[in-house]
Amino acid sequence: MKVRHLYANHRIILVAILAVLTIFLLTAATTKAAPEQSCGFSIQVQRGQTLGQISRQYGVSIQALMQANPQIRNPNMIFAGSWVFIPCAPQTPADRCSNIHYVQRGQTLSQIAWRYGVSVQSIMRVNGIQNPNIIYAGTGLCIPNW
Repeated sequence: MKVRHLYANHRIILVAILAVLTIFLLTAATTKAAPEQSCGFSIQVQRGQTLGQISRQYGVSIQALMQANPQIRNPNMIFAGSWVFIPCAPQTPADRCSNIHYVQRGQTLSQIAWRYGVSVQSIMRVNGIQNPNIIYAGTGLCIPNW
């Protein structure tokens, strides 16, 4: 009788431990780490839509779209039905942009900077451009006031 009583106590303890572990694991599984990007959303590309159009529609540079979507290797080749993550637009105060310039095919950042009388570095800084040699036609660039 005593052995049966000890077995029952061990069984209760074992069930309690399993219950606590289950609750712990369920809580851990439903509590996800904060995403790297705290804001943004995904859209599905529609037929005929281009990355330049998406860039202008959501106020995000093509460079930012390319960085947020490593699956896009060529900004001129996106396909209807694919998903594109739209990152948060840069938090640039409106008074820092004297103009928005849409890059034309063949234009360089140096040409654009010269046209507006600002430095290449200031355009890069305001627009989050890392490589001055890589800009895409259709990108809307904030031209800083300074």
